[in-house]
Amino acid sequence: MIFNISDNAAGKMQMAIIRKQYMLERSFRKKIRDILNYQHKILANHARSGILNIETTIDSLRGYMLKAISQQYTKVGAVFFPWIQAEFLKNKTNKKAVDSGGNSRLLAVEAGGAAGGGGMAAEFWRAFHNWTLILATKKVNDINKTTKRLIREVIQNTVAEGGSYDIIAENIMQQAKTINKSRAMRIARTEVHAASVHAIDESVKSTRVKFEKIWTSKIDERTRIDHAIVNGQRRAQTDYFDVGGEKLMMPGDPRGSAGNIINCRCVVRYVNKELQRYFV
Repeated sequence: MIFNISDNAAGKMQMAIIRKQYMLERSFRKKIRDILNYQHKILANHARSGILNIETTIDSLRGYMLKAISQQYTKVGAVFFPWIQAEFLKNKTNKKAVDSGGNSRLLAVEAGGAAGGGGMAAEFWRAFHNWTLILATKKVNDINKTTKRLIREVIQNTVAEGGSYDIIAENIMQQAKTINKSRAMRIARTEVHAASVHAIDESVKSTRVKFEKIWTSKIDERTRIDHAIVNGQRRAQTDYFDVGGEKLMMPGDPRGSAGNIINCRCVVRYVNKELQRYFV
């Protein structure tokens, strides 16, 4: 499904990934929306009391968002790792392959996973948990930074119009009704996509087989021009793709700008011609 598939089969692979992503997004959207609404509610209550300390209030609530995103990343890993592991292990037990040095060796494909190091699962979860700890913190900081800016704009505009503290509170709650649903959807989609593409990549790395990776874009009227251009670009698994002037390790890479990663639907497929006969 993801190893050594043809260009014609890439669309089927991508749709399988998108379906899994969508199922993961559904409950996550609601959780993110609830947290955003709660932040607005607390800020509105404070505003009614004449307290407009946005920074302290949002920072005091960051634990809710951090927990939600960290737990969601783990859910994504729990969905995608077993899928990739099963695809790799399918009909591979005790098959011989040729490594990158041209030497014949046995594929380490017992249920435990890769040769040594505690198996595929242990290698995957060690790397994925480290990524989760780092990225979840960064994402919460980014999300809260945007929330602070949005609330600050409401307060500044209301004050400029001569509004009272009660009016400020009303406008904060009105903003929640106006933007939090779509914002939660965008956050959920972007984070599930980034986590799933990364989970797939770490799963492939846990096989200890060297693959090349191919950027695979969803080509339709919604596709970004830069993503349509990069479609089919091929790199070593540890090398960067060149995407619109940015160096990205994979679709959804947090190194990328918002224009390159928000609502992205691109995925990666993996190729190793030496193992072609085992992935058919």
